[in-house]
Amino acid sequence: MREWEPDESDLDHITVERFSLAERVQHIVLIASFTVLIITGLPLLIPGVDTSWLEGAFAIRTFLHRFAATVLISLSVFHVAYVLFTDRGRGDFGHIMPRVDDIRDVLHHFRYRLGKVDEPPPFDRFDPFEKFEYFAVVWGSVIMIVTGLMMWFIEITLQIFPLWVYNLTLLIHGYEGLLAFLAITCISSLASFP
Repeated sequence: MREWEPDESDLDHITVERFSLAERVQHIVLIASFTVLIITGLPLLIPGVDTSWLEGAFAIRTFLHRFAATVLISLSVFHVAYVLFTDRGRGDFGHIMPRVDDIRDVLHHFRYRLGKVDEPPPFDRFDPFEKFEYFAVVWGSVIMIVTGLMMWFIEITLQIFPLWVYNLTLLIHGYEGLLAFLAITCISSLASFP
């Protein structure tokens, strides 16, 4: 039997489902929890930012931050299970692993955006920007979860570690949050310029 090939008139009527429902829900939960974490955490880190709106509602801010952190932890556990125990998750993880060709594709992408070449690079299922962003989220989530739990359970942390480790944890947590915010916004911008 011959495979169906779309012609140009069919292209307006073709729908491709890039992400499954489970993947779309994971993205939505990640976006929502990340946004709440940034809104409730980042203003405390940046000098000169007006945090007076937080002072009267510190308990609410703390609750919202910890609630969003719990959602992020739950999502991370679910995502690991999804990657390990579903065919789709394992397949996507194989596609998102970095390859040497990604470096060539990034250079080709920038040359295409600058008008130096006529054709865009032939990206695989995930382009190099998506791969970088995925692993930045994974690495950042691990750091934020570990340091966040150390801060949340300060009594246990101080029974195990000296005070300087806890103080270092505060710095790492704050600056990783800032880095995550900048990485998400900058990588998204780079991938779509100009």
